[in-house]
Amino acid sequence: MEGFGYGYSDVTPVDRTVENITAELHEALSKLNIDRPYILAGHSIAGFYTLFYANQYREEVSAVVGIDPTVPAAGTGRTDAIEPDAGINWGRMLSTTGVVRWVTAIAPGLAEPDGAGHTAREREQIRLMTSWNFDNQAVFDETKSNCRERAQG
Repeated sequence: MEGFGYGYSDVTPVDRTVENITAELHEALSKLNIDRPYILAGHSIAGFYTLFYANQYREEVSAVVGIDPTVPAAGTGRTDAIEPDAGINWGRMLSTTGVVRWVTAIAPGLAEPDGAGHTAREREQIRLMTSWNFDNQAVFDETKSNCRERAQG
């Protein structure tokens, strides 16, 4: 599943909180008519969403698989992430000024997947999508929201 603001998907005006993202995932899975219970697998930030989903919809989930997941710092009140500055979205500025495109053209390995599983055209599309979506409003809001969640424990 491709979240709002990633890949070819649109940005959404809905706040990118763990609650909203999980509700969107629940709606998508419900519409797909997939047999339950689900085994959810989440990479990176999706670790938040799979764990939250499993707790929200216990009867729908039999297992959660984390692939290098981001998880809440259990009761420590600590965060490993730096909350984005509330004013200027510096990451987006790097994207809109072409810096991200320039850097990934010089060092494509920063944006392109490892291995030979993609054609040259697919690798170029992934690199361009990375530049286009880099810290867009949905990604910025999601990061800010989840940093706040982590800091609150």
